[in-house]
Amino acid sequence: MMPAAIMRSIFQNRRASVIVEFAIIGPVLIMLLLGILWTGIQMQKFNALRSIAADVERYTVVEYQKNNKLGALQIKDVATSKAVRPPYGLTGDQLDVEVTQVASPMSGSKAYSLKLTYTPYDDLKGFGVPAIQMRYSQSIYVSDR
Repeated sequence: MMPAAIMRSIFQNRRASVIVEFAIIGPVLIMLLLGILWTGIQMQKFNALRSIAADVERYTVVEYQKNNKLGALQIKDVATSKAVRPPYGLTGDQLDVEVTQVASPMSGSKAYSLKLTYTPYDDLKGFGVPAIQMRYSQSIYVSDR
């Protein structure tokens, strides 16, 4: 066959055009799918931080009501143990928990500051997406009486 005849047969072949279209659009669709999946995973991790902070606050307040006075180190241990277990399942070596006792604006109460920092795996490093670090902080107020 002559080169012109080969080109004419390629341009007239419908199957070849579908393959070329998919070769162009397929990677874009796959990248969109991966981007949506990655965004959903990151949202789940941040919502996990929020829920962990709420659970730790609730646990601390209930323990103080039972007259079990928890210190900052114990609150930190509770936060870490809640974070690595289901339903949250965060990776422990990527989680930083900081609990400090701060001045309370109310007399007869204690205030703690809970700061959670999580750095998820950088799954999209190969695509040029920078790693993100998630931070969430929560104040915990308990009665000191």
